[in-house]
Amino acid sequence: MNGLKYFALLGVLLAASGCNRSISSFSQNTRPQALLSSPTEPVTSGELQPADGINPEIQNAGEANTNQQVANLTPPPEGGRQITREGMAGSWTVPSDNSQCILILAFTKWDGGYRATTRRCNSEEIKTIGAWDVKGQRVLLFNRSGDQVASLYSSSPVRYDGTTASGKPIAFSR
Repeated sequence: MNGLKYFALLGVLLAASGCNRSISSFSQNTRPQALLSSPTEPVTSGELQPADGINPEIQNAGEANTNQQVANLTPPPEGGRQITREGMAGSWTVPSDNSQCILILAFTKWDGGYRATTRRCNSEEIKTIGAWDVKGQRVLLFNRSGDQVASLYSSSPVRYDGTTASGKPIAFSR
């Protein structure tokens, strides 16, 4: 029975020692050392040397491509809605193709503007969409080669109407 009392007393002492609120290694009020700000050395400025082997076509990619086929489009209505890239990003239904056709406009920078893709669309022209951008009051859709596929204007806060490069009407909405 003495052994049982010994273990009971030991258990009470261990439980009581666990109730102590201060543990010396955790109670130290020390802060981590502050990090040095970057850069630690002075920054120099100057002109960059031209890179060797730059393709002139790539170097002039920001210039207008005069070989693009552009559809004959009706102008947007007077006082049309202002369009922002942020407002365009996301998924859109393309009922002008079919009720299951989805156009996804990502806000990821890519050749020709920003990334775009389609899902469950029937039109071969719409299936080729790979990029998009906003120019003034128009949303421009491009294929993966950088050619313009369609141009649309805002007909309501959640609907855009326009024409494809082949002259077919196109619309998308949320």
